Amino acid sequence: MFRSRSGLAVLTLALVTADRPAAGRDSGFDLRRIRVRSDEDAAAVAIALLGAQSKLRRSACQQLLDEYRDSGGRRLRDNLETMGMEAPDYLTLLVVADGGERGQGARCRTRGVAAVTTPNGRVVYLCGPAFRELSRAHRENALIHEMLHTLGLGENPPSPQEINAAVWSRCHAAG
Repeated sequence: MFRSRSGLAVLTLALVTADRPAAGRDSGFDLRRIRVRSDEDAAAVAIALLGAQSKLRRSACQQLLDEYRDSGGRRLRDNLETMGMEAPDYLTLLVVADGGERGQGARCRTRGVAAVTTPNGRVVYLCGPAFRELSRAHRENALIHEMLHTLGLGENPPSPQEINAAVWSRCHAAG
């Protein structure tokens, strides 16, 4: 957990409002859903979530929800609609936890893995060092990648690299 939740909130709000005036007011994020060990990681996650949410408001990025399907063959957009949600709002439901928790440490030690989750899960496990090394745009895209898994997308196929390339091509220009 955070050493100083109020300090983190002030830092995050200052960082967010300096770059994206409307995002801090309308995001719907609950900082209690960010359960990582360091304030630095928590701030990086909060900023990345806001950026990912902004990207997911764009139709180009939302095309991913029509292109990918869950193990039952349903479009990921159909899974969202079943919940009565849009992608930017759904993102606010995810919990981001430290990757060392609940046995995720081994997966986080895999080179290049910045975050992990399981299909249909709601917890995204952050692999702190790898996540911190990413650029802001890559952090945002990593969270979108993991969100797709939480909506039911499996892996292999498509490979993590294929998912990353699709997220980059659809969502990077949207950010």
